[in-house]
Amino acid sequence: MAIEINSRSQNYKTIFSLTNILAVVCLVLAVILLGIYLFFAFNTSRMNKLITEKEMASSALTQNIMKKEMEINPLKEKIENFGGLIEQHKIPINIFTVIENNCFPNVQFTDLTFDSAEMAVTLLAHTDDLATVEQQFASIKEEPLLAEVTLSGVSFSGGGDEGEEGGEEDSEGIEEREEGVEFTLKLIFKPEVLNK
Repeated sequence: MAIEINSRSQNYKTIFSLTNILAVVCLVLAVILLGIYLFFAFNTSRMNKLITEKEMASSALTQNIMKKEMEINPLKEKIENFGGLIEQHKIPINIFTVIENNCFPNVQFTDLTFDSAEMAVTLLAHTDDLATVEQQFASIKEEPLLAEVTLSGVSFSGGGDEGEEGGEEDSEGIEEREEGVEFTLKLIFKPEVLNK
């Protein structure tokens, strides 16, 4: 009788051999790696597409910004020039405000001369007595916007008769001054008076 070898156990051993197991593990790893690769490749291409779209939108926005800047630059220059003019703007009315704020009620200014080169104002004035002249001079000297104050030409003026309330009119219809003191104030202003 012949001996029969059971091939079934050998078949079973060959299916579960080490090389077959390694081949299956490699195949599974290859499938997983392929899936990961495809996933990242798809997402990368999608991300690149989004980045390209954003760059195009950004480029268009940058061009619009540059265009608007080109439109705004002349306006900005005009505003800066105008700002410089405003800072350097001189307000001569401030001179009269300083004089008005420092003028005594019983002092009457009869003439005003303004010298813009020297920033000086010469005032001819009339008042009742020397004490008022002294007070007016002392008061206006305290003004911080004045560089120099000079009092000159102090003289007594004569006018109408005693007992009359006002002066008389001369032949041309001009009223003569009452009795009192005539004086001249020369005020030299500091340059900042024009900018306040």
